Amino acid sequence: MKKNSRLERTQAGRHIGTHCMLLLALFTVACGAEKAERPTLLISAAASLTDVLPEVFSALQNSEAGLQIQFNFAGSSVLAQQIRAGSPADVFVSADPVWMERLVQGGRIDKSSTVDLLSNELVVVVPVNSAANIASLDDLCGAGVQFLALADPAHVPAGRYAKASLQRVALWDRVKAKVVSAQDVRAALAFVEAGEADAGIVYATDAKMSPGVRVAVRIPKHLQPDIRYVAAPVLPETPEKRYTMQLLTSATARRIFDSRGFVFIANRSVPETLR
Repeated sequence: MKKNSRLERTQAGRHIGTHCMLLLALFTVACGAEKAERPTLLISAAASLTDVLPEVFSALQNSEAGLQIQFNFAGSSVLAQQIRAGSPADVFVSADPVWMERLVQGGRIDKSSTVDLLSNELVVVVPVNSAANIASLDDLCGAGVQFLALADPAHVPAGRYAKASLQRVALWDRVKAKVVSAQDVRAALAFVEAGEADAGIVYATDAKMSPGVRVAVRIPKHLQPDIRYVAAPVLPETPEKRYTMQLLTSATARRIFDSRGFVFIANRSVPETLR
């Protein structure tokens, strides 16, 4: 494959990723006579939660809440900017506390209502049939890697975390010319799956769900930043939003998050202010 053609497709993929990863899925949590009277709640969540959150709420469909839940998945930065601009959202789940804090400062989130929900890890992935010899982060500097897929390091948490990890081993300046910035972490994963990038740095949970890639390097924990997913209801708070937070931190949710490779770190169901 010629380098120029790969780059052209990569550039096109950036635009495609913008549309493909803004998913909207509808799940009904419970049935019953009151279903039609219940409001529809919109959860805006990091793209890396695209598979697991619908699974969580599907498993909770026999809940007594009678809620209709919709999802808006995208990069945490995109979602935060949407919410800050006044776009509809009832609960925000960010892959980076920084974007949650910006909404707190902007008066869209009550800081006392935020919950540290999950943690994750970074891995280097390559196409599943790749013959590339990548066994360490240093190998990303070699001739076998022409394109390195990352979520946008300037704005997207997964990309920012990846850049920080590379900086800690003084490799960022050596690989940054190879970086293909993606709209979010799922778009970065898609570049590697399609063979448009020789390698990528994504969350371990993304690698786990993809049959199109294999893990080449597990980045040591001491090189990774503190990766935290934070959840909170968007103001104004309502009983339905509070209940949705309870569902996110329930035992059922924990079991499913664990099965998907996330580390569940919420040490209580929800803050007292949400009960």
